Amino acid sequence: MALSCTIPLIVLLVLVPFHTQAREVLFVDAAFCPLVCNRQQTGRDGFVVDIIRDALEQSGHQLVFRTEPFQRALTLVRTGQADGLPAIYPNDAPDLLFGESVIARGENAFFVRADSPWRYNGTQNWTELRIAIIDGYTFNHPEFDQYVADVSKSRTGQVIRISGSKPYQRMLQMLISGRIDAILDDSVFIFYALSDLLKTHAINGQLPIKNAGLLSEGQNVVAYSPVNPESSAELIRIIDPFIRKVYQSGKINDYIKPYGLEITEDHFQLIQ
Repeated sequence: MALSCTIPLIVLLVLVPFHTQAREVLFVDAAFCPLVCNRQQTGRDGFVVDIIRDALEQSGHQLVFRTEPFQRALTLVRTGQADGLPAIYPNDAPDLLFGESVIARGENAFFVRADSPWRYNGTQNWTELRIAIIDGYTFNHPEFDQYVADVSKSRTGQVIRISGSKPYQRMLQMLISGRIDAILDDSVFIFYALSDLLKTHAINGQLPIKNAGLLSEGQNVVAYSPVNPESSAELIRIIDPFIRKVYQSGKINDYIKPYGLEITEDHFQLIQ
């Protein structure tokens, strides 16, 4: 479905003249740190926002970024009241316009306590565990998503849905204390929450958890408003090559390290 939106945009990139007049560019999104953060809470905007800001400033434009609830952010971009979203899976909003550069990979992985022998083996051996997930999340894995739906109906307690404030920190504390057996989520969010706990000395010494296997992957891309495709095409001309350059040059870690993380062999890791 995303392809149908991408084809006409590629044509526009060829046909539309490149405008250099400086302007303010508005991006909106929900906070999901470290990709996108609430500056009032963390002092930072998130590393994908930092990348987009530098790309625009290099071309003389100024990024204006603000956090909004996710559905409202989508509405603002869809209606042209905002220029774009900094990071989204294309399938989550196929009516928006997209470039081709991946600004952040997604890796949904199981995490268990460091002393656990369990590891995801590619089958449905997750039924052996009490697993915590963020309420409302799906994982781009039909079998596991169906398992979550079935377990929720039967109320067996094998899947615990977490919501409210600081859900990742709470899931980690539940796992470390033995109240659950595993966490499933994108590794970048787990590592960021773990980094936060280390900074506040909530945990000490050796890492108390480990990655127990990858369930599924995804690709976060920058999304643009379909209301003004010429303007979106101009932004893609600016942002897409900058993202590629950041990754190809290895400078991506300059953006990620302030958040306590780094990329090693294409995977997010915690800086220790």
